[in-house]
Amino acid sequence: MQSNRLETSALSPQAPRARRLSRWRVLVLVLLAGLVAVGIVTWDRRSEVLTAAATRALEQRGVGPVRLTIDRIGLSSAHARDIGLYGGAVRASSIEFTFRPGDLFDGRVEKIEIQGMRAKIAIDRGQITIGGHALPVASTSGTPDAAGVGLLVLSDAEIETAIPDLPEPIRLVGRAVVTGPTFEFDGIATTSGQHPSTVEIVAAGKHDIVAGSGAANVTIKTKKFNRDGTQPKDLLPALGTTLPPMDGQASAAGTVQWTRSTISPDLVVHLDRVGFDTGNAKVVDVSGEFHLSGLLRLPSVSATGAQTPADFDSIVVSDASITAVTPSLAAPLRVVGKAGYASGSVKFDLAAKMSGPHESVLEIVATGAHDFNASSGNSDVQVKTMKFHRGSKQPKDLLPGLGMTLPPIDGQASAKGTVHWNGSTIVPDLLVRLEDIAFDTDNAKVSSIDAEIRLSGLVPPSTPPHQIVKALLQPGGLPVSALTLQFQLQTKPAIIVEALASEFADGKISASPFTIDPAHPAIDTALRFSAVNLERVLGLLNIEGVAGTGRLDGTVGLHVSNGKLRIDDSRLTASTPGILRISNRWLTEQLGGSNETVRQATLALNNFYYDTLAIELAQAKNGDGSVMLRLQGSNPAVLQGQKFNFNIKLESNFDRLTEIALRSVTVAHQLLRGKER
Repeated sequence: MQSNRLETSALSPQAPRARRLSRWRVLVLVLLAGLVAVGIVTWDRRSEVLTAAATRALEQRGVGPVRLTIDRIGLSSAHARDIGLYGGAVRASSIEFTFRPGDLFDGRVEKIEIQGMRAKIAIDRGQITIGGHALPVASTSGTPDAAGVGLLVLSDAEIETAIPDLPEPIRLVGRAVVTGPTFEFDGIATTSGQHPSTVEIVAAGKHDIVAGSGAANVTIKTKKFNRDGTQPKDLLPALGTTLPPMDGQASAAGTVQWTRSTISPDLVVHLDRVGFDTGNAKVVDVSGEFHLSGLLRLPSVSATGAQTPADFDSIVVSDASITAVTPSLAAPLRVVGKAGYASGSVKFDLAAKMSGPHESVLEIVATGAHDFNASSGNSDVQVKTMKFHRGSKQPKDLLPGLGMTLPPIDGQASAKGTVHWNGSTIVPDLLVRLEDIAFDTDNAKVSSIDAEIRLSGLVPPSTPPHQIVKALLQPGGLPVSALTLQFQLQTKPAIIVEALASEFADGKISASPFTIDPAHPAIDTALRFSAVNLERVLGLLNIEGVAGTGRLDGTVGLHVSNGKLRIDDSRLTASTPGILRISNRWLTEQLGGSNETVRQATLALNNFYYDTLAIELAQAKNGDGSVMLRLQGSNPAVLQGQKFNFNIKLESNFDRLTEIALRSVTVAHQLLRGKER
């Protein structure tokens, strides 16, 4: 009995240990079984778990309500289809999720890639909405991964954006990557207006969602404009009030920076064969480029609901190099310079240069400003000196229209002054300087033209009253005389001759005021002779065989109409005694040669010392003219100086006077018709 107790006592310490080990094995097995069961349940419910995690991640991004269907799932990725965001306002063909299994229970996803997103958004009064839902703005207090998504990728996205100021929506196609607060994008934006018109913008850049700012490299290209179709106003209606119908194409490339309230472009703009018509000129080709920068403030709404429209704080155009072609210029005009916009006004500093044939050059410098609010502005303008030489450089080499009106000239010309405008009204105040201008007409030589003419109108050109031109004039067969013209050029067109005076034959011939108007080709004036040389007057009247000394005074009424000259009955008288010599064959034939008295009278007229002399002019309605010489005096060598009274009538059609008058009127009419062109 004792031995049995001893054996039992030896075995009793090991029995509890064995029992404890057995219980741990059971517990481990139970736990393993539970984990397996949980894993099996979790795996079986993986779609529901991932759907909840993805929905949570997307809705935390502010794009809910979210709808999606998980159709494929792995250990670290999943695929969804039939995507709807913002309650269906945004659709997508598929979403690819990348995750770590343990993150699903926390609603975290490493990466979400959305394929084929389609959405329509609206921008109005600074507010962006998608399907009626306001686009959320990230809080500056948030952390980059607060939404539970490490990386969000948009591929093959297409967004249609409606903006009230644009007639058609903007279509955005491209790719975007969102990492925390950083939004990177690369895509194309297009908009189509009427006819249709299209502008395409290719952009790649970054946007900080928290800061609300970003930058992008952009390329902008428009479809070719056509005056009967595509126009800039089809894309931006506001341009319809500032730009005329045009042809051609425009493009730009550079960078654009922005904040929540501003956009700052920094672009090089290219123009390709842009053509348009203004009220006064036709431009067929504007090509070149310029640098464009500035600051555009976006529309906003205050706390009281007041809306502030979009407006430019500043625009700077620099490094401009533009070439313009217009039929009114003989060669392309190259324009360089800069311009800046601020507070509703643009200031500019431009230089234009054109090189024509024969090394002729036209250079214009303009500095000024334009107020968009008042639709008015002004500019200081300088046209640098242009030199002309007959046989080479001529005005028509620069302005072809002048070739129809101006004869070949020598000399030089320049202009300087200001130009003001208000709406479509242009008011110049330019001083045109003519120096040593010379040219020939069919019946006269004109030289030494010196003048400063003030222009008050450009197209057509016009002047204020009292413009003065001085020149030397040499009518055919007559000596050179100094000419002074005081005039006004009207827009009709017409020339009002306020005063015309010529230092003719050591005296002076002046004309009373008259108007030259192509619409009414008639001239009525009176020529005033003051101490004019008798012999020159006789030559002007085309009276042959008569010469003499003395000075004549008087007035001759002159009328030109329908290409014909008519002279009023007029009288010129000698102011002092003189000598008259007549060897007129017609006079000898009229007086006859057989009568002694007639013979003595003829001898007396060969060297007649007159005390009084008068020349009376008359013209019949049929155009036949006559000149009556009334003389009182004697010839010391005839009949011992006996006094004679002569009344001698000579026939004349006033050919020389008619030729000078009619040719002068013809030249004036040609100039005015050229002014109309």
